[in-house]
Amino acid sequence: MAHDVGFYEYDPKKDDINKVGNTIGFFFGYAGGIFYEAFDADELDGGVSGINRGVARTAEQVRQAIETIKQSKVFKTYPDPRRISMILDTLEQYLQQHPQGMMYIHFS
Repeated sequence: MAHDVGFYEYDPKKDDINKVGNTIGFFFGYAGGIFYEAFDADELDGGVSGINRGVARTAEQVRQAIETIKQSKVFKTYPDPRRISMILDTLEQYLQQHPQGMMYIHFS
């Protein structure tokens, strides 16, 4: 098992089955649990893996989470410095194109 974090477009106005939309990006790995912490989703950390649930977050909450990750010791000392940076860049690009967009962050 492993920790996989998926980032998806989210539209709360759509019916339940269609609220989660296109894939924005993925991060594969635990990274000291920083994604759980930054997105206020610690309860979705099942130890060896995420619990296959997620949370919806506003653009502002995602921006704050990105900043939390960038300021973290995990980000500054991660063995492969490009891995976390790449997903954060992807999320920031999405937010530039969709400044009011929401995201669904899924932990599996």
